[in-house]
Amino acid sequence: MFPISPSIAETDIHHHDSVVITFTGHDFRWFRDGLGPQPEFRGVLSKINTRFDKVYIVDVCKTWYLRNPITERWNGYQYYRRLIKNITASYKKVVLLGVSMGGYAPLLHADLASYVISISPQVNLDLEVSHAPPLRKRHASMIPKKIRSYALQYLVENVSSSNAIVDIHLGQNSLDQAHIKYLPDNVRVMQYQVQKHAIGKHMRDTGKLALLIEKALKA
Repeated sequence: MFPISPSIAETDIHHHDSVVITFTGHDFRWFRDGLGPQPEFRGVLSKINTRFDKVYIVDVCKTWYLRNPITERWNGYQYYRRLIKNITASYKKVVLLGVSMGGYAPLLHADLASYVISISPQVNLDLEVSHAPPLRKRHASMIPKKIRSYALQYLVENVSSSNAIVDIHLGQNSLDQAHIKYLPDNVRVMQYQVQKHAIGKHMRDTGKLALLIEKALKA
């Protein structure tokens, strides 16, 4: 049975062999005509011809998927891990996709995926506390330092042990460049000559994102 969760903003399920799970970043729109959070990537995913199911996950706490949205305890790692396992139990191929804060969750749970596409992700949340723009800094500061440290450890371990293809896409933003230095050597890093942090829009508008997702589904 498909799980019911306040973290699932939207689904498009037809019981195909593959599923793409997207994770929203900080700038998701809270309400779409009063129906709920606006999922990212819906427009891109709808244009891909390959058959696959779609699940859009949102972190309503805006704390890098580390806080449980039901209990508000700092056991979000276990909460989202259980949710991803429940969603993906019947699929042969699992693609995890996200941008910025949304790019963090696919890395944190990379060992549950077949393919990870993480765009401009944060990796070490201590860097967010010390160097991020005000909104991200405020939300990162809400996360206890011990949780930030554990999360970095889990993220590195899960990426290292994953059999998934893990692709990182980022521009030349200095903080983004600092984050990826904490990733293990088994990730593939694609650099873009774009100075700003938000390169997801650039990838979408140039058609690169749709091609990457289709490639991931066929890998």
